[in-house]
This record gives sequence, structure tokens and C-alpha cells, in this order.
Amino acid sequence: PRTDGAHSVPRLRIAGLHVHLDGVYGDARAKKSVIGEFPRPIFFPLVDDITGYVLGAGVQLRRPSRLPVLMAHRDCYYRHGFLPSQIIQDWGSEFANLLIPEMRGYFGVNYSSRPKSAPQFGGIGEMFNAQLNAHLQELAGGTYFDKAGRSSDGDKKSRATATLTVREIVDSAFDWMFNIWNVMPF
Repeated sequence: PRTDGAHSVPRLRIAGLHVHLDGVYGDARAKKSVIGEFPRPIFFPLVDDITGYVLGAGVQLRRPSRLPVLMAHRDCYYRHGFLPSQIIQDWGSEFANLLIPEMRGYFGVNYSSRPKSAPQFGGIGEMFNAQLNAHLQELAGGTYFDKAGRSSDGDKKSRATATLTVREIVDSAFDWMFNIWNVMPF
């Protein structure tokens, strides 16, 4: 039987309404610094569900928290002058705190969580994260050879080739997100 319009949920296909927000550890290590030994940045891009464009992004070192989530919102607002109406997220600890519901109500942003153990429901966001990591693996300190395990040459692994600072890795990632990825045709 057909579903009555009163019992269905319309999904508008308008760019900027629905975005995916998920944290991804960058696949590049920075050289040793005061921050720690070979730190890896964690990126939180807001990826549009329709176009695949990155509307904003936050970044943090060490472990995920609510700070880069808020940075991604701020970056989106500064770049475009609006916040998306719905953000689709996973069940990460960075979303399970008291600040996110408060922010949701204040700015009128709805959050919905995708099903547990189902990254395919965040397909566009997960696909972007994989492409971002493919870019970062090409940098000095990239973790491509780390994934080969013991069969890889130790001189090619990320700890041996890490020459970039955290700032340089983040700048390269943001440049790729906003100046290369966002202008690529889908």
C-alpha cells in the first residue's frame, strides 16, 4: 500500500541541509615536538550529504572531544554564514556530553545518530575521510607503510619519515579540503 503523506518523512535534496560529522585520525605523523612524540591530528569535517563538499572542519590533537566539533560549526558559519539544519553523527564520545545538546537548542541544529556499527549510513562522510587520509598518506610522515606491518621497510615508516610540523599537516589538509576537494566535480 502507498504511504500517506502524513505518515512519511520527506527528505529534501537541498545542499547544506544535511551534513555528516565524524572524526578521523589523520594518516600522517608530525615530527617530535613539545606536543608529544609523533602526534597525529584528528579532523572533524562537516561533509554535505548532497554535494559531498566540506562546509567546515575542526581539528584537535591527542583524543577526540567536543572542542573540534564546535570548531567545525564555527568554521562552517564563518565560511558560509549558516549552519546546517541537520547533522548526522556516529556514536562517538565527542557527541555524548552536556554541551552538544545545549548548542543544538541554542542554534536550532538537529542531530541524528546513524545506527551503531553501520558506517554505510554515513557513506559520503566515510568516503571523504578515506580520501582525506589518502592525501595525507602522500605527505612526509604518512602512515601508508605502517599498515604493511613487519613486512614493510622501517626506513619508509611514518616515524622515520616524519619531518613536517603539526601546523604544516593541518594546513595541507585544510588546503586539500577547501581548495582541491571542494572544486572537484562529482
